[in-house]
Amino acid sequence: MSGMTAIAGATPYIFLVFFVPGAIVLFVRSRLTTGRLPPPSERFLSYLIVSAVYLALTLPFVEYQQDLGLSNITTWRWIIWLFLIPAIVGLLLPYSSDCTRNLLGKVGLNPVHPTPTAWDWKFSNCGNQWILVTLSDDSQVAGYLGSDSFVSSDPSERDIYIQKAAKFDSQTAQWEETGAEGILIVAGQVKTVEYWSDEHTDEV
Repeated sequence: MSGMTAIAGATPYIFLVFFVPGAIVLFVRSRLTTGRLPPPSERFLSYLIVSAVYLALTLPFVEYQQDLGLSNITTWRWIIWLFLIPAIVGLLLPYSSDCTRNLLGKVGLNPVHPTPTAWDWKFSNCGNQWILVTLSDDSQVAGYLGSDSFVSSDPSERDIYIQKAAKFDSQTAQWEETGAEGILIVAGQVKTVEYWSDEHTDEV
């Protein structure tokens, strides 16, 4: 009976150690990149795996502290080890992922890209640009995609708000504003998107 009581008493700590670090790492990472959290059916396993890797990397430092006589695990050390450091790891992952992919690519490996779709990848890197959107009925709308525009990162709501409506004059090779304040393209209407870089965004 005492053994069962001990296990029951240790359950919250087991949950903290083997679940919380992974959950924090993946949550913070998902807030900073276009990559999203795993689907609900896979989250527990993902959190467990990331937590296990985190523990494997950090436990040697915990043991080193014990060798130095710092064996008392105070509340603030628990907070730092299980909450703060995983949050920092989540902040750094988007940058380390690119470095890791480059290194693996040099040895002939092609790991899964952390950005789930080409839509997310392009719109997260396109900056200020002119765009021409062909809709599902083959009509076209164009405009300036700047800092006041918005592109959804929700896979179920691929809508676009273009801050300035415009048209392209093929004779003068210039973009001309139409006077409309903006254009909202609702999800499911986009067929193709063409991009033109703009080096003089201050003039728009």
